[in-house]
This record gives sequence, structure tokens and C-alpha cells, in this order.
Amino acid sequence: MAVRKRSWVTKTGERREAWVVAYTDQAGTRRIATFEKKRDAEAYEAQAHSEVRAGVHTAVGASITVAEAAKDWLSSVELEGRERSTLKTYREHLQLHILPRLGHQRLARLTAPRVNSFRDELLRSVSRFVINTLRTWRLACPRGEFELVFPTTRGRVIQHKSLIRSALIPAQLAAGVVTSDGKAKYTGMHALRHFYASWCINRKVDGGLELPAKVVQARLGHASIVMTLDTYGHLFPRGDDGAELAAAERALGLHTTS
Repeated sequence: MAVRKRSWVTKTGERREAWVVAYTDQAGTRRIATFEKKRDAEAYEAQAHSEVRAGVHTAVGASITVAEAAKDWLSSVELEGRERSTLKTYREHLQLHILPRLGHQRLARLTAPRVNSFRDELLRSVSRFVINTLRTWRLACPRGEFELVFPTTRGRVIQHKSLIRSALIPAQLAAGVVTSDGKAKYTGMHALRHFYASWCINRKVDGGLELPAKVVQARLGHASIVMTLDTYGHLFPRGDDGAELAAAERALGLHTTS
């Protein structure tokens, strides 16, 4: 395998250059991949070399795109019986964050530097509140081999079913959040996110924080306020509430006639 620089002049006289990776795959076929940046070419060369040796390499031209892979993945998790609310969240993440930036890319071109760049793009769009919270947690988080954000007390991968059984269900039973037959009302962790959103939005007189929509958007990490309002718009207090208007009239000594 080799990485080399290629330069040429377009018909308009513009000088262009690219980095080319030339190699032979596990079937003995000569392959060429072209990149704009040298670091991407070098990363692809290292990845391709390892995959060819293992006999699992897929050339760029034969590789599916991130969008196609995402579609296949969504179909598989849906067949596994994942909750509808969870599937909805997956689709939102794909449509709002992943596909606009990476959807057209072929999986074979998805090198480590490109993924890191994508991560940095997302971090720049996340609110400072979320970033500071994660930084604080990182100091207290149990350390483990994989440097997980939310691991077990030993730093290992926590299983979803175990989390539900050992944390969510007991917490609901203790708080009295149960069904008519005494069982925990919610069986998925996403219910906590909806509860937090409701608490941020509800009026102070009802026990909420009564935060503006823009602040709620930042706290939930939504890419746009449109997503916040489409999902939780029905929870925001209305300015035309009849009961509130009637209370204001009584406070001013006004009377209405029918």
C-alpha cells in the first residue's frame, strides 16, 4: 500500500491536488481511493491494510453509504421490538445530526479522523450547560477499560435491563408512580427525559420551572427550537387561558356579562 500526492490543472486553469491510496485487496484486485486531506488518506491506508489482512475489507466503490446503513440499522432494531418512543428518538438523531453531515459518505471512507471531526461538530452545537454537566460527571465517573460515560460502579458496560430493574422500577415504586395494580408505571428510561422536559416547562404554581422555550431547547440539547416546540409545545402555558383571564378580571374589579 502507498499514499501519494496527485496534482493537476483543471480546464479553467485552477490547480488542484488530492491524496491517493493505492493498494490490492484480499481478492487480488487493485484499488484506488482519493482523499482531500493527507491525514484521511493515511488513516484509510492503515484501516484498509488491517482489513485486507483480516479478509474483511470492502472497497470504497463497493461500500454502502451511512444513510443506507442507518436505514438497515433502524429496520433491525425495530424488528428487535424496540419501543416506539426510542425509535422516534433514533430517527430524530439521524435526521437532525447524522445524515445531514455524514449521510452521503460511504462507510469505507468513514475514517477515525472524519468521525472525530463529526464529534467536534456536534460538540460545538451542544449547549454549554450540557458540556459542563458532563465534565463534572467525568471527574466522579467510575473509570474502566472503555472510558464509558455511564458505566457500572466497576466501570463496565451497564445492561439496559439491569438498569431498569435495579434503578428505574424501584425509584417509581418508592415515589408512588405506579399503575392501578401497583406496578411501576414506566418501563423505559426515555420517560425520564420527558419528565425533565415537562418539569422545565410547567408553571411554577404547578411545581415546574416555567422556563422559556429557548432555554428548554438548550437544556434538552435540541438542534433547533422547532424540534422543541414540535415535541413539547402543548406543555407550554398558554397566554390566552380563560381561567387566568377571569382571575385577572376579578383582581381588577371587573365583571363579565353573558
